[in-house]
Amino acid sequence: MQIDAVIRLNRPPSTIHCFAEEVWMKGALLNTHGMADVPETFELLLDGDIRRSCQIVWRSNDRLEIAFLSTVH
Repeated sequence: MQIDAVIRLNRPPSTIHCFAEEVWMKGALLNTHGMADVPETFELLLDGDIRRSCQIVWRSNDRLEIAFLSTVH
């Protein structure tokens, strides 16, 4: 089951729409549709209402494995 997700970037302010293919307690696997310009840390909005600070653990051409650093309020 894929979950809608949005990567929120600070500099410059922008967003990247993607899907969470898997979500775990401590992280997730994102399908970014080939977006390679995602920085090492960012804010993720999951399913429209869950916000997490994230760090990339592993990346390929179209997938990111991320670790959740904290909940953003």
